[in-house]
Amino acid sequence: MKISILGDSLSTFYSGCLPDYAVFYTVENAILNGLSGTEDTWWHQVIEMLGGELLINGAYSGSRVSGTEFPASNSYQRIEALQTNSVPDCILVYIGLNDYGFNVPIGLEESSLNYFYPAYIAMLHRLKEIYPDTRIICSTLMKTYVTFHDDWHMPEKNQIGIMFDDYNQAIRKACKECHTELADLAETGISYETLDGSHGTVKGHREMAQAWKKVLAL
Repeated sequence: MKISILGDSLSTFYSGCLPDYAVFYTVENAILNGLSGTEDTWWHQVIEMLGGELLINGAYSGSRVSGTEFPASNSYQRIEALQTNSVPDCILVYIGLNDYGFNVPIGLEESSLNYFYPAYIAMLHRLKEIYPDTRIICSTLMKTYVTFHDDWHMPEKNQIGIMFDDYNQAIRKACKECHTELADLAETGISYETLDGSHGTVKGHREMAQAWKKVLAL
């Protein structure tokens, strides 16, 4: 089974089957966070659990779901890049934290792709359009914690007052509307370890993989 990844910085890595995209986990950042190779990433661990192999890692550091052009994850360019001469049998989608962090309005009643919800709907429609026979699994967003900083708590809302869980509710609603499989990682109650509040350490990636394993009953 060939599996592709659609995500942001959390799913990038300096080596592996990756288009020429912006990468957070450079050699230096990978070492800093304790990741020695792709085998330490959440997506590699989940792919192994599913008994598959990586086709394309289409993660792009700093990208959002929202936006009207590349590198928005709803763009055809991002979605079409998830295949080679082979089409993925499964696509794992973990994206949306940058929309929360950069105060993108959710826009449940809007149609513009500059809003989170309609952009997520567009992403799902385009994924299904291009990969009609592919299993698509979209996840809700997990909360984080910062190692050695027990006093740090992930903000419950962003700078314009939108609650973190409102983005997860939008993901749940979009998946239901588009009849797309949901991996509700947020519902597990598992948080993942970081050094900066966003990007997983090696332990954080294991915790993410644990949440995937739990919701997919692997």
